Amino acid sequence: MTNVGHYALWPALVAGILGFSISASADWQGAAWGMSVEEVGKSFQVPHRRPRAGEIFDRRGMLVFDGYTTGNIVFEGGVLDFEDGGLVQIRMQLKWPDQCDSLSEALTRIHGKPVKEATFGQSPKGGFWGHNTEWIDEKRNNRIVLANAWNFRCEIFYTRLNAAPPHNAPPVTLTPAQGGL
Repeated sequence: MTNVGHYALWPALVAGILGFSISASADWQGAAWGMSVEEVGKSFQVPHRRPRAGEIFDRRGMLVFDGYTTGNIVFEGGVLDFEDGGLVQIRMQLKWPDQCDSLSEALTRIHGKPVKEATFGQSPKGGFWGHNTEWIDEKRNNRIVLANAWNFRCEIFYTRLNAAPPHNAPPVTLTPAQGGL
């Protein structure tokens, strides 16, 4: 699968992300906010491991997984971040970053209008390098940030809503969304 058409992707994209979003708060694949590394290590249902030397450049990434698929959405890998002994963030990178706009649209359909959006990094040719979009899901205790580096890299960050954003999450100085995406 190299480039799935925008419209062909919608049904599985929305269904798959909705399933992920619902589960990410209290129990996503056996991992819940606040669980210790040991607890997540025993209960996390996605094949995972400790990071190899040099693979993760911050000490919070205590567990990694090499891939996750939901519907037609394929993530090439992910990291589970821990602070103060408990799980605070799940971050994943799309395998095919050109699907980032479709993922953003699906998240908007699921969670409604984004609460914050911002562009970052001036390009030498004009325009910006990337775009961050944030949604809040109070019901499921999630902050969702999608960081799109213009089809070069696309990452999604799920963090516990009632916790301060982790230090490596995309910038929190985002401007309010104007008219959605």
